[in-house]
Amino acid sequence: MPTFRAPPARPTAARSYHQGIPMTATLLLILVPAVLAAAALRPGHGKAGRGGGPKHERR
Repeated sequence: MPTFRAPPARPTAARSYHQGIPMTATLLLILVPAVLAAAALRPGHGKAGRGGGPKHERR
């Protein structure tokens, strides 16, 4: 029966996180649309709700 032998593992160079987009830009690309979507989906805060909020009567 033939046996499968994997080639020896090659050590890989540690990846530098400074390649490509910086971490802050990546976070902004993820967080900004998420925050805008969450704000748009909140009930009662659409264009119709821009009347200054609920009116409270003072007694």
